[in-house]
Amino acid sequence: MKRILFFSIPFFFICTSLAQQKDKFRPGQLWKDDKGVHINAHGGGMLVHKKTYYWFGEHKVTGEIGNTAQVGVHCYSSKDLYNWTDKGIALQVTDNTGSDIQKGCILERPKVIYNPKTKKFVMWFHLELKGEGYMSAAEVNLYLAEFAMLNNQEAQAKTYYDKALAFSVQSYDALAKDNQVAYYSNVQGCFGYDPNEGTIDLKGGEIEAMMNSEKYAFTGTAAEKLEKIYLQEMLHFTLYPNEVYITARRSGYPSYHSTILPRIDYAEVPATSIPRRFPTGAVTDDDIAGDIKKAAYAEQGLTITSSGMYNSVLATERLWADKNAPVWGAGR
Repeated sequence: MKRILFFSIPFFFICTSLAQQKDKFRPGQLWKDDKGVHINAHGGGMLVHKKTYYWFGEHKVTGEIGNTAQVGVHCYSSKDLYNWTDKGIALQVTDNTGSDIQKGCILERPKVIYNPKTKKFVMWFHLELKGEGYMSAAEVNLYLAEFAMLNNQEAQAKTYYDKALAFSVQSYDALAKDNQVAYYSNVQGCFGYDPNEGTIDLKGGEIEAMMNSEKYAFTGTAAEKLEKIYLQEMLHFTLYPNEVYITARRSGYPSYHSTILPRIDYAEVPATSIPRRFPTGAVTDDDIAGDIKKAAYAEQGLTITSSGMYNSVLATERLWADKNAPVWGAGR
């Protein structure tokens, strides 16, 4: 399960002694704090408050276990961005079973802002509960349905597909409720204006009715069933545009010859000019990793590109994972 969690945090830390002062950045060298310890604040964010910079980041430990949160969010402060004082752990994970921030969860990219109205500091970050993995139940079942169809296991694919659609609808219903989308029954102030209005809550029988619709039911030829799986993957990824892009690129759907959801061009740019990848970005002479980047791009046969959304290079040069994928709109 993917979550964004918010915390209100107290803003006090123990002051520490100063180490030798720095007056410049030193790329390639260990960046140490006032105690002479390597700064440990990965995936961090900066906050400026009362002319002081605060750096909040993930405190990592060594080994594979370091991919999970074992300590919490570390904080450092600085007046000049060169010299950083260790302020301690701003948010510590807990050993309490069932806590959202139980030790071993995935806690990434913490950011802190100050709310002048409440005079409180608020932290938010990407959170995945301990043991719940990286994907939702809908995603898992959609991918399982896809794998089953590619292996000619249609009965198994149908089981996964039906579960996936139910999970997907239920998850978006929960999102609408939690985010108080207009006309959800728990939202105040949006009713009483239209005699035809009604709540948008998921109601009993709606999933079943949807599954009986020809466009959603797992029926048709093997090719049409696979197409329905890919289309449902894209629909489920509505909140994640990058995932929609990748799914469309690797599948070739929506396709021009589809009887389920035909691809339509809404712009003058032909599908053959739609990029298959993003620009690499310019490699400047003062980039200390410049030679490594150039070698990596050359190894994959990629031209260094700094801009150009419809550049022909981006539409023709493919990353290794995209080598055998169909062209836009071709389907499978």
